[in-house]
Amino acid sequence: MVCKKIRDKIQNDFLKNITILASGSLIAYGINFLILPILSRVFSPADIGEYNLIISTASIFFDMMCLGMLTAIMLPKKEEIAKNICKLIACSIIFFCILIFPIILLISPRYKIFEIKQNYNIACMLLFLYTIVYNIQSIYFGYVNREKKYRVLFWNQIIYATLNAGISIFFGLLGFSTLGYLSGTVCASLVTIIYMNRYVHPFRGKTTGKDLMNTLYQYRTFPLIQMPANMIGYFSSQIPIQFLGRFFGSVVLGGYSMACRILSVPVSLLAVSVNKVYYKTAAEKINNGEEIGGFSFQILATNIKIAIIPICILIFFGKEILTFFLGKEWGTAGEYIRILGVYYLVQFCSGCFSGVFVLINQKKINMISACMKLLLNLVTFSWLNGQKIDLISAIIIFTGVDMIFQLLLLGLMFYMLKYSLKKYSYLILKYIVSIYLISLFIVGKEIV
Repeated sequence: MVCKKIRDKIQNDFLKNITILASGSLIAYGINFLILPILSRVFSPADIGEYNLIISTASIFFDMMCLGMLTAIMLPKKEEIAKNICKLIACSIIFFCILIFPIILLISPRYKIFEIKQNYNIACMLLFLYTIVYNIQSIYFGYVNREKKYRVLFWNQIIYATLNAGISIFFGLLGFSTLGYLSGTVCASLVTIIYMNRYVHPFRGKTTGKDLMNTLYQYRTFPLIQMPANMIGYFSSQIPIQFLGRFFGSVVLGGYSMACRILSVPVSLLAVSVNKVYYKTAAEKINNGEEIGGFSFQILATNIKIAIIPICILIFFGKEILTFFLGKEWGTAGEYIRILGVYYLVQFCSGCFSGVFVLINQKKINMISACMKLLLNLVTFSWLNGQKIDLISAIIIFTGVDMIFQLLLLGLMFYMLKYSLKKYSYLILKYIVSIYLISLFIVGKEIV
């Protein structure tokens, strides 16, 4: 009886916390949706493409700077150790930024890490600021989640969405184009850090260099195993953006990026909300000796059923919706959405369970899977480049290959959690595979 009451309380708290975060995500999505028609008219597809190429280049280095330890913030029982982890990550971020960015500027006369129509050196300086504030923001995210201050995260999403769009549009109207968009992102991230600092203080307290070294040694598996795995994973995930930007141009990348942005806002924000609460709840269950297989499957099934409705609307009516709201020049983004819809649904499923292999002490799986995904992407895009294939076919092929990989990895997760693969397979066939085949049929009819 007592166990049942505890279990019911955990489930009720989980749903309550998910509702708080998901509500913030929904409001933030609404803000983005309302402002997007203005944003798409202030910034051209080329501007959006250049922006995403810059962000893509930076994100490859993020986990190296964080030593792969962001998920470790949740693990210690003692607050002092959790704060040491935050301080250690912050020191690493500053060290790598000071080391890397002067080198980028020195080699710029001969080699540029990205191409931009505006001043390259100013873009690099903004990228330097973005890298610092983004990663410090991630530390605060982790610590707020650790403290279960979900209402802070609720408002944080709304503040970020509003400021990012508003400031970006302001700079865009002044004629700063890509640099203005990047400036808006930097400013919004900085404000959210200031906001979260009112409620949590991950860097407060005295810490010696010896304390940091002891913490690094205690959690050494993160920089030794998790960091390389994350870096490889990030690099692998950025290959499509780099490929499209360099081989098809910034205008094509802009349309693709807009499609990804529209799909990722409702999907990724909800996935982040679910993952934050799931990770904390699953960690508590494991510490109490409970199984999390059934709990995880229930979340997966519920999330797919919720996400499938907006995804289907975008698959069937995406082109018309984007043309109406964003303007005629963004019509191609609607075509990409029909291909990418189910792909982002699978990414949503994977995102909800990010960090599970860390929880069950199987970090090596993260490393192996990251290496396999990188190899798969390199082979796929090398083949695509050699075939000189058209854009639509290229997107269908690389998203299809990546979807299969992600679904197999989710299946491995449920196998490791000792849950029925038969139930998992039936769920995927019923919702994912069937909708994907329908979307390919629609795309095929339009091409013909």
